Formats: sequence, C-alpha cells, structure tokens
Amino acid sequence: VTLTALPEGHVVLLLTRVGAPAPDLVGLRPVGPGQWFLVGDSALTAEELAALVARLPEVAVSDQSHGRVRIAVAGDRAAAMLAKGTAVDLDALPVGASTATLVGPLGVHLTKTAETAYELMVLRSFAAALWHDLEAMAAEY
Repeated sequence: VTLTALPEGHVVLLLTRVGAPAPDLVGLRPVGPGQWFLVGDSALTAEELAALVARLPEVAVSDQSHGRVRIAVAGDRAAAMLAKGTAVDLDALPVGASTATLVGPLGVHLTKTAETAYELMVLRSFAAALWHDLEAMAAEY
C-alpha cells in the first residue's frame, strides 16, 4: 500500500437545487443532493474560476482548494487497509464513485479512482491526523 500527498490543484464546491442535473464537467464528484466537488490536479486561475461561474449561472460556486487536502491510497491491499477505518464496502464501490464517510473519527470524501486506488479528501486542519491514521492502518502492508 502506498500513500501519496496529491498536488493542491483545485477543489471547487458546486451547489444547486436538489434534483438539478449534475453540471457537465470533467472531474465532478457527488457530495450530496445538489452538491458536487470539481476536483483536479492543477490550480485554477482567477480567470478560469470566473469562467466557471459564468458557465454555471444557476450554481453557487465556492473555491475550497486551499481548505482541502487530497491523499491517494493505492495497492492490492488498499481496500483491506482502508476497511480498518471505514465502514464503506470498498469492493462494491464502482471505479469513479465517491462517498462521504468517516476514516476513524475524521470526515473524508472518498473516491475510488481505479480498481485498487482511492483518493481521500479531508479538511486541511485534519490532514496530518488522517495521514498518521493511514500510516498506522497501512503498517502491516
């Protein structure tokens, strides 16, 4: 199992009315009814963010990039390792699916990025604690 701190990139919260269709954007991850994170490895410029806001007039757009940290967890035993800290059935989660869950006591947004790879996103103030917990859970692997 490998743990990798991912580039700050961009994390943008998109909010709209419940039942509204998801915006047609690459990197979109569901958070809840009418809520999505737009996630990517490169930072958005002020102009790119303004263009996104203009493209989505019915959507509230909030840049969360500086407040979130993304950690990749990968390897053949990644699901077994993460199962020590979360109740999500990771084997049943399809590639590309996301869910809000707890890893230990910490709230995270978990995305299955490949068959044996996951991305965990956490509030920046909890990133060191999550990393420490992940290291402890991965120790036997």
